Amino acid sequence: MNEYGANMTYSVQEKDNKIFSHIRKMWLIKTPEEIVRQNYLLTLVNEYSYSLDQIDEELTIAGRGAGKARADFVIWKSVEDKQKSKAPLIIVECKSDNITISHKAKTILELLTRHFSLPIIVKKLSIGE
Repeated sequence: MNEYGANMTYSVQEKDNKIFSHIRKMWLIKTPEEIVRQNYLLTLVNEYSYSLDQIDEELTIAGRGAGKARADFVIWKSVEDKQKSKAPLIIVECKSDNITISHKAKTILELLTRHFSLPIIVKKLSIGE
């Protein structure tokens, strides 16, 4: 459901070696990881019914040993929780199959999970999935 209460299905938009971010409302360079990220965003919205308004993309999260870690997606229980800066429900990290998840990345994910006491999804997909 979008901000106006209407059901919408979003699709991946690509042009000139770029891919569109529906959250940031901008064209991004089309890398393998960005393709995975934008496709998974549409899975979250179209299949799991999260609203674009309750998700942030590439959000920097600071504090409690996390330094300045960036999460691909941060999802709140509701738009109101996001607006009130409450703790998120889920942090999502996307990786394409050509990326190895480094020890440093795993450590940051563990710190974020503990900091917010929440589940975390590490989604590693190939471009065709």
